[in-house]
Amino acid sequence: CKAFAPTVEKIAKMYAGKAKVGMVNVGSTSFDQNRKITSVFSVDSIPRVMIFKGPGEPFHDFGPGIPSESDLIRTLDAAITKK
Repeated sequence: CKAFAPTVEKIAKMYAGKAKVGMVNVGSTSFDQNRKITSVFSVDSIPRVMIFKGPGEPFHDFGPGIPSESDLIRTLDAAITKK
């Protein structure tokens, strides 16, 4: 989602060296390329924000929509500190 991209970029800078932060485009123009991701994680609407503890290991799914920056930061902090 283009509206969320600046927040993702800001969070990526804030968490550099602590967490990998990025976006995966699953919109109509890239759906075929990322079909496996949409299927594995049941992405049926966009935007969809998810935090993972490791590869394929979801920690938190915000569901459809854009979370607030403070909710995203709070959840990332919890994911980083939780063992």
